[in-house]
Amino acid sequence: MAAKACSLKDIKAGFVFHNLNTIVGEPTYNSLELIHNQCIRNATTVDTRLGGGGHGHAGLVEFPSVYLLRTGHHFNRPLYPGEAPTYPTGVTDQQRADMLLAWQQRTRAYTTCHRVEQILLSMLENAIEKTYLTGIHDAAHGFGARSVIDIFQYLFRTYGQIGPK
Repeated sequence: MAAKACSLKDIKAGFVFHNLNTIVGEPTYNSLELIHNQCIRNATTVDTRLGGGGHGHAGLVEFPSVYLLRTGHHFNRPLYPGEAPTYPTGVTDQQRADMLLAWQQRTRAYTTCHRVEQILLSMLENAIEKTYLTGIHDAAHGFGARSVIDIFQYLFRTYGQIGPK
């Protein structure tokens, strides 16, 4: 039987940064880079074979081109495996057992990935004043279906421009 996915509590307990540095006032490139790096460090603490293995879930946070350059691999987040495995007619008991194990492994990878991202999104929500998230966040749905990478792309594009200062 495949092992279950880690709980939210266990995932967060392994993080290097239990809270991100709070950004007071309008975010700057430097303040965004700091919390971006903190999120990457946290994501690396959760093991996975995704993205070449050995890099944890950093691919959930690092921009894809940077992750590919650094690791030599793409980080492909797992697809939702469905509520239960589906078996074609005529499969043997052994084939059924193998298919169940494969589905359990896919479910574990998907669930762990989803949980890591949910924790990081929550941490981001608490680190940045709501005023600066209005373009991508609302009180009822939070960040909605946006990924951590989506959030950081928005933040760097909106507030992370390097100016003459």
